[in-house]
Amino acid sequence: MLSPSTPSASRTSTAARMICSLVKRPRRVVLAATLQLLSAVPFLLGTYVVLVHGAGAQAAAEAEVARQGLPPSVLAEHGISFGSNTAELPFAIAIVLILATLAYFRGKAL
Repeated sequence: MLSPSTPSASRTSTAARMICSLVKRPRRVVLAATLQLLSAVPFLLGTYVVLVHGAGAQAAAEAEVARQGLPPSVLAEHGISFGSNTAELPFAIAIVLILATLAYFRGKAL
């Protein structure tokens, strides 16, 4: 039987050590950390979509509204924006960072 101080046990990779440490954690802790990381995914994807595709989506929406015979300002009047206003992005990024930090510390607890 190998003890943690034997040379062959110390040669394990960092990923293997991380997996082993997660396996030793109670299931509730692993589940909570996983759920926190999964909760961050929509905010992360939303930020990506706004930054990469927001301006194009806004232009396409305005063109479609104009094609239907309405003024393009009707979108702004009703508060519809597809990323032309990036003022909300810091909030989404902060939520992602908070959830990731909580998941990290939840995994390190115990």
